[in-house]
Amino acid sequence: YDPDCCIGVSIISDDGSEWELLREKAEAFFPDMRYVVAASVHAATLATSGYSTSYKLCMYLSVRRDYIRGAFIMNGQFVPRQHERYSDFGEIRFSDGKNLIERVNGAKDNTDYARYIGGSIFNASRITFPDRVVVEIEDRENVESLVDEMRDYVNKRCAEIGDTPPEIICADKR
Repeated sequence: YDPDCCIGVSIISDDGSEWELLREKAEAFFPDMRYVVAASVHAATLATSGYSTSYKLCMYLSVRRDYIRGAFIMNGQFVPRQHERYSDFGEIRFSDGKNLIERVNGAKDNTDYARYIGGSIFNASRITFPDRVVVEIEDRENVESLVDEMRDYVNKRCAEIGDTPPEIICADKR
């Protein structure tokens, strides 16, 4: 590939400690690259399984203490124009000026935490509402219950607006 034509790179590795090194290498090789998404092999498999031969849209959310990254995947490929704008979900701003990372890190309880992350799906949905959302959360206990709460929140919101809710999967569920 022509290094000047690369708009994004996905790093698929189970060793999260090497993600930063791989990102630096990718940025050095692709100088005009706009985004990098890192995912575990398990999460990437969940994000694309069953969708690699269809035209359904999948959203992958990687939630960390210092960033929240999003990726849109369709037909087994990252979707460039949808992904570019929301590659860093953590920068989504609220009316009080706080970004999503600040809100999530300051959540009072799991319900607030799940509501903030679930709400980010609706912020991104101004583009296209996804059919599936795969959520990977680090640095939190009870990840599965958090994703269950997020699913409940998104289902309620979708019922209010008359839309079909996405299938929400916890990437940490083995």
